Amino acid sequence: MLLNAISIKQEIRNIINQLENIKTVSDENHNHYIRINNSDHDLEKLAGLVNQKMKTDLKLKVQMDRQYHQMLQMVSGLAHDFRTPITVVLGYLELMEKDGTENKEYLGAIKNRTVQLNTSVNRLYDYFRIGNRTSVQNHFVDLRLFVPKILGDLYNFINKHDVDVNLDIKCKNCTIIADEEMLSRVMENLFINAAKYNTGKTIDIKIYPGENGYLNASISNYAAPFSNNDLERIFDLFYRKDVSRHDGSSGIGLSMVKAFVEKMNGKVLAEYANKKFTITVSFLATRKPLFRKQNDLKDK
Repeated sequence: MLLNAISIKQEIRNIINQLENIKTVSDENHNHYIRINNSDHDLEKLAGLVNQKMKTDLKLKVQMDRQYHQMLQMVSGLAHDFRTPITVVLGYLELMEKDGTENKEYLGAIKNRTVQLNTSVNRLYDYFRIGNRTSVQNHFVDLRLFVPKILGDLYNFINKHDVDVNLDIKCKNCTIIADEEMLSRVMENLFINAAKYNTGKTIDIKIYPGENGYLNASISNYAAPFSNNDLERIFDLFYRKDVSRHDGSSGIGLSMVKAFVEKMNGKVLAEYANKKFTITVSFLATRKPLFRKQNDLKDK
């Protein structure tokens, strides 16, 4: 009994020493957890609880660090996206003042830059307003009806970019559970990008059953080659494939797509093959009960 008490006391000292040493351990050495040499059940449980708490704290710290760096990128991106069009607008205004005439070319440039700035502000506003909601407003959504509606709303934009849309629906049951506002923003961004950055003349949209009960919606357009780095970072906030491009791209849209899809418990994937860039969003398929209305689904 006495020997056991002495052994436990030594082990407690050992734990204390390890904890004091771990205080100075950097994140790179996060595998330094409490180890015990005593087989006492309570000590093993104590060490396990301490290790679990350390793992949780480390995970939280890593997440906070990542969010901090994303915030810095966001501020930097905002400064750039706002500064460029504002500088151009001010420049044209100065030219108009010197010219002393109503120059349509200057006015057109000012309008285009102002529209770009307004688009960036609206996307950022939606990103935080919708993305920071505490709950998802779930509804039964039939993609056979939902996707054509969004395409109809964007008819003028798509027609302006002179591309044709090929819609291929291969599912008998195309119903998912989703937040309609979030899903609208997701589809709008994907369709707008597919038209705006299309190097060809067609957009291919397919809705089809995926694996493990998922329903997939893929949007494809012809595009310049994507590197592996591009595909890995395409959903990062403010990431732009071509930083030299001055077309109003803010790098917010696809980041919004990923955030909203994942908030609705879906998945998103970006691929490049055969000169086509494809984004596929996936949601669990479901069946809408006949006795429920479209908006009669509680939040999940």
